[in-house]
Amino acid sequence: MNGPYLTIAVGAAVPQKIALNDIPTSLADKLSAYSGDQYFLVANQFVIVERPTRRIVAIVPVSVCGAMVPRGGIEPPTLRFSIRSEERRV
Repeated sequence: MNGPYLTIAVGAAVPQKIALNDIPTSLADKLSAYSGDQYFLVANQFVIVERPTRRIVAIVPVSVCGAMVPRGGIEPPTLRFSIRSEERRV
């Protein structure tokens, strides 16, 4: 996904104007590989950003209720979580 200011792809730089949030503690166990990283939400995607470099390190598709969205008829590994409304701001 591309926009006028941002490319959503692993390795892409995230501009300073995009607000990042700390990964919610409710996800810390499931996303331990991204401990200390931050995230933002865009187009039903949980985008994980490396804090020091502001580069995208992972993109997790999510539905509105917090379950992963299957693509291409293939069921991806399950990662279920919920994000409070205050954590949804971008």
